[in-house]
Amino acid sequence: MAMLLPEWHPAKSLWLRWPYRQDIWPHEGVSAQAEVLKLCELLAAHNVAVQLMVTPEVAPSVREKIENQSMAVQVHSVTYGDVWLRDCAPLLTDDGILHHFDFDGWGGIDDRFAADLSARNWLSEHLLSEASSLRGIREHEMVLEGGAIQTDGQGTAILCSGSILHRTKNQEYSVRDFEARLCNILGLQKILWLPGSMSADETGGHVDNMACYLAPGVVAINKPIHAAHADTPACDRVRKYLQWNTDAAGNTLTLVELPLPEAPRLAQEEAGSIQYHEGVRRRLPGMPLMASYLNFIRIGNIVVLPAFHCESDAQALQLMKAALPECTVLQSPCRAMLAGGGAWHCASWVEAQP
Repeated sequence: MAMLLPEWHPAKSLWLRWPYRQDIWPHEGVSAQAEVLKLCELLAAHNVAVQLMVTPEVAPSVREKIENQSMAVQVHSVTYGDVWLRDCAPLLTDDGILHHFDFDGWGGIDDRFAADLSARNWLSEHLLSEASSLRGIREHEMVLEGGAIQTDGQGTAILCSGSILHRTKNQEYSVRDFEARLCNILGLQKILWLPGSMSADETGGHVDNMACYLAPGVVAINKPIHAAHADTPACDRVRKYLQWNTDAAGNTLTLVELPLPEAPRLAQEEAGSIQYHEGVRRRLPGMPLMASYLNFIRIGNIVVLPAFHCESDAQALQLMKAALPECTVLQSPCRAMLAGGGAWHCASWVEAQP
């Protein structure tokens, strides 16, 4: 049976999107754009091939920025909704099939999700034209976001019940039926359903903010920096659930704890610069922003953690280096990206080696 590829599968390139929307990003995304460029520069310095999707209106100016900084980044002119590529991109199984699940803008908090689906179709067609090892596209009616699922590559997956089971289109399935269908599609034998969600997570609950596989049987989780943290109860539930459960082979899980900082807050001047329109979640001053070091990128043996400009950045980096000694573990600024609703894992998609 074909199986969903894990995060550590050998990678060919990393795909990103350029922030541009005035109704989501403070100051028209200027600070977030600077962070994307810093990430591109960091990855290029470590010989990671970067593919950057940019809307046609700004593609010429972004190409000029890339050329002026002499970065080995390929720019693609594509129309899309927002930068959160992970949630609407295809899921790849080891038989070369690109799986297209439905996407509804995280339950309706962004009305431009049709453009994200169109851009997903463009991406898959582009990949099929470039790689002879890919066999085609398979469409599925179920809603499934890439940030809501992680696999060990050996038959076990971690999913968040808080988002996926409550999407409108998925409510026609019983939990047992949904699980059976997903296992059949992605070659899974067991699904671990994480309870609840993080308080600042706008998606309703994603694993890339709660629990992420580092290797088969090894899962990274959050440890709040103090007991009074708003997400201490949620983190305790996740830790206990994973301690009490086993993977598909019956093995217990080894848990690696990374610090969970206090959620930064959207500043008054940031919120005031956003040009809100109906159909998109309003970004209010003082709203908490979802900052989790679990929202990292893994491109083969290169790992990039987000940095939030807080004291726990250095601790998270050292703990991840200790947990993955075989990897090159890096860190890239991500505070401005949080203002739009996510971090580096949300904003990226890894193109696997054929």
